[in-house]
Amino acid sequence: PGPLDEPWESEGLLVQKLLNENGSQVAIDVFKQHRESFITDCDLDDVRSLGIGLIRLPITWVAFADALAPIHPDFAKYDEDTEVIVPDPVYHDQLSYVTIPRNWLAKFLQKVADRDLKVLLDMHGFPGGSSEGTYNGIWPKTPVFWSNKSVIGNSSANFEMRDAGHWIVQKMITWVESLDAHTRRAVGGITVMNEPAHLLKGKVQPDIVLSWVAEAADFFRKSRLPDRGIKLYVNLIETAMDIDKDMVPWWPKTFTLAERNQWAVMDLHRYMAWDGETCSGTVANSSADSAYHCDDSIQKVRHVFQKCMGKWASEFAQKFPGLRSTSEFSLGTNEDISAACRNPRVLKEMLTEQVSIMRRHGIEPFFWTWRMPYGPNFEPGWSFSSHVGLEAPASSHHKCIAPKASLKSGVAATTFPDTTRQVVV
Repeated sequence: PGPLDEPWESEGLLVQKLLNENGSQVAIDVFKQHRESFITDCDLDDVRSLGIGLIRLPITWVAFADALAPIHPDFAKYDEDTEVIVPDPVYHDQLSYVTIPRNWLAKFLQKVADRDLKVLLDMHGFPGGSSEGTYNGIWPKTPVFWSNKSVIGNSSANFEMRDAGHWIVQKMITWVESLDAHTRRAVGGITVMNEPAHLLKGKVQPDIVLSWVAEAADFFRKSRLPDRGIKLYVNLIETAMDIDKDMVPWWPKTFTLAERNQWAVMDLHRYMAWDGETCSGTVANSSADSAYHCDDSIQKVRHVFQKCMGKWASEFAQKFPGLRSTSEFSLGTNEDISAACRNPRVLKEMLTEQVSIMRRHGIEPFFWTWRMPYGPNFEPGWSFSSHVGLEAPASSHHKCIAPKASLKSGVAATTFPDTTRQVVV
């Protein structure tokens, strides 16, 4: 259900379709309503009640769209108080976005700080698409961040997207520096790019990606944030490059021993769902490869988890001494959701083993994701609030859900799914 005649594939296409079919005000109202109702004060209270201290908060480049003002005047229209619509600088006639007002974001951080919580600000999406993932904002179009220039406006003033990405990172760092002390207290860390060049291995050279990340890290290094106790989470992914050949030698060349033990955090994601017959699990009648079935004894299931996570975590710790994190893991047992386990006993054991093993190896674990109310088939393995029994049915309207009447266009926020809130367990 919703205001569209057909499904949408990514944020940029959603906004563009809303624009084409309903106009700019509806597009803005839909995103404003969703952002104000999907994660509420009640969610923050629930997070705090669970003893969680750090929330991973994925955002996209549109929170700092004015950093791209040199590219085109449309980006200079960014307003810190009010949502506006901006184009993608490469796919400018096909993709559009509703900006995130920074003053609204700051108010959210104030609520976080009021509860003695912190967030990891994770830059999840970049103009032109910096990864091949469905979360990249441009899916299913080709990600061109690493290779293309902007094409909007005068061609003589086109800019490399990689340079534009650095402008965005610099703007984010400067903004965090400018926050008042109470609001800034809510920021525990920054990720300059989520999963750089994910699924682009062989298409984008690792040196290009690592050089970009190193330069972005240098902006952080030269800022006041390290001295204020804010960490830099450096996320890399093996679907873009080789761990041993590329990441391991780059890490100590880029960060000193002191930095790696004080504020530079090596961050690798870990999902057993894609490990096939080595680590994944399936229902008994599935033809998918797996290491166990959902109805196997808990002892067998535990052995698989301990073997798979133990080996991975040990190698992570050995290869990357210093601060470490896994800013995404889940309870998904198989990449085929129809074959994945839903057995609460299995999922509880999976959570317990993953967290305990990562902590024993000095790895800070984050769960992806906090809520997934509009994907019921995915909730058992991918929604932490559902796992701990805090998720209400999507159709219910309790005190933490904004009423439909608050949306001028009459479009309910519940028609638009989101999977971009994560918590550290």
